[in-house]
Amino acid sequence: KGTISCTSCHRLHQGKRDPRPREVWSNDLLELDMESNAACLQCHST
Repeated sequence: KGTISCTSCHRLHQGKRDPRPREVWSNDLLELDMESNAACLQCHST
């Protein structure tokens, strides 16, 4: 298992390939696809 940090799930700048409107992304600065269980599953198995 690795270490977790803020940048494991959050991104300070919206990625160029992120299709979400800026207003949606800027609500919580989450990395694309981290609004689901993907954030937890980086470290935890099902």
